[in-house]
Amino acid sequence: MKRKETISRVAATRIRLALACAGALASAPAPALDHGEYVALRAIYDATNGDAWFDRAGWDADVEADVCDDGAGNAWTGVVCDPGTGHVVEILLAGNNLTGSLPDLRGLPEVHYFDFDFNAIGGTLASAHLESLAQLDTFHAVHNLLRGTIPSLQSLSLLQEFIVSENELTGPLPDIDGLTLLGNFDVSYNFLSGPIPSATVDGAPGFDGLPNLREFTVSHNELTGSIPYLGHLHALTAFRVGDNRLSGVLPAVPLGAGGETILNEGDSTLCPNALIDRPDPAWDDATGESLLGRTWYFDDAFPGGACSELVFANGFDARELPIAPRRVGAMVPMEETP
Repeated sequence: MKRKETISRVAATRIRLALACAGALASAPAPALDHGEYVALRAIYDATNGDAWFDRAGWDADVEADVCDDGAGNAWTGVVCDPGTGHVVEILLAGNNLTGSLPDLRGLPEVHYFDFDFNAIGGTLASAHLESLAQLDTFHAVHNLLRGTIPSLQSLSLLQEFIVSENELTGPLPDIDGLTLLGNFDVSYNFLSGPIPSATVDGAPGFDGLPNLREFTVSHNELTGSIPYLGHLHALTAFRVGDNRLSGVLPAVPLGAGGETILNEGDSTLCPNALIDRPDPAWDDATGESLLGRTWYFDDAFPGGACSELVFANGFDARELPIAPRRVGAMVPMEETP
């Protein structure tokens, strides 16, 4: 009996110690923000005209200790910190009237998610903005004014989404082969040129090392050359390359690892391009033309207007008038909501 009482006291003591430790951890202050990260955040604010942002809560007060938590559970607008480490891990500033240009982002090495969509950020997307961000898995900068070339993405081994459509980017496409986690790559509506980069697959150009790629979107650019072999893209659901200067024979549609159809019906684009027109029912389905009783290259519905003949010098599809300029410009500033 005495032994049972001793065991009970020991168990009770352990429970009290565990609760005490838990309470101490719960009341412990969050780790302090690294000063270098604060400096990098201020550089973003200053370089993108922060005083004119629609929402600049916290940034305008400029209290370093309040970046992640001002004592009332509020971080600076768009800043997300890891409560365990105190590091900044996300910067979400979409549609916030950012102008100017992006500064050096190397002071934010733990950020995995940048979202600058729908602003008016200009300047170049320099290698310093991306190459040192070892934790980066998502980078969004849709509908801005970025120009120049896209830097190498090869050092971003954790990258899952890279979306910079609707900008003024020029130069070649970056090589994405080997980015094994990449799921969505979208650089459409720019002025990119040159061929689609590819590895050598069975002695011919082809995509490789992209087991998770679901969406590949490079439409509305000025790309040339042929479309590489797609057979190793077993997760691909959308392949969008329309409105370029691509030529040659269209490769077969990719299939899943079990030989099943994986491209979503009507979610891919091929025309206009200077591709060789030849029947392919699988691509008819992938482009949605089979739903209209047409082939992917249109020549049965548009006599004399095959895919290769629908390319106008200005890059528009000849079958319909564009409703907006190819580069639609940055977000029109709206009045700040009080």
